[in-house]
Amino acid sequence: MLKAVIFDMDGVLVDSEKEYLRMWKKYYYTNGIDISEEELRTICGSPHSYEIELLARKAGICYEKAAKLRSEYLNRNKIDYRKIKKPHVDEILAYIRNQGLKTALASTSTFENINAALNECEIADRFDFIISGEMFKRSKPDPQIYETTVRKLGCSKKEVLVIEDSDYGIQAAKAAGLTVIAIDDPVLKFDNHLADYIVKDLAETKEILKEHVSLNIP
Repeated sequence: MLKAVIFDMDGVLVDSEKEYLRMWKKYYYTNGIDISEEELRTICGSPHSYEIELLARKAGICYEKAAKLRSEYLNRNKIDYRKIKKPHVDEILAYIRNQGLKTALASTSTFENINAALNECEIADRFDFIISGEMFKRSKPDPQIYETTVRKLGCSKKEVLVIEDSDYGIQAAKAAGLTVIAIDDPVLKFDNHLADYIVKDLAETKEILKEHVSLNIP
């Protein structure tokens, strides 16, 4: 029986990972900091603490200074989440709500970024629970964020589906014992082989959801 769906945010609801990648590529190259494309890609799906650690290491500065530079840079380059809202978000969220299922968001992003994205995309009221990675000492791929979200929902793990995109997120959800739908990204090419389902976009998740919802009918 399906009772709830847990969403990741970056790369699932908003196409922010590519936007962050573009912004950080510009920052490193503009400031003459040597970094490879492969190293830049490790930022995608990573917690913000990793972005800071990488900047500190590559720029040869302390963590605190890197954190300050990161904050100042992102404040000067605000993301317009409305422009990068993923297709079919409203459709899928409406379908889930109409089926009487609970929804939760489990994102490594800060509450500040989560609230900005959800409010700008006008979907903040579609979630029963919002969980941020800043609530935990360990981020994805650690399963703690998903373990906590399932408890908040009051469901068993067999009653939950997770929609993810990054390898860290998929690993976290699978380590928590959950069924995962992975949205494939042909550009970022995350490793999604652990996922139970792989789809090209949110529209394709609807058929999988329908399949699971049909099992709710006696």
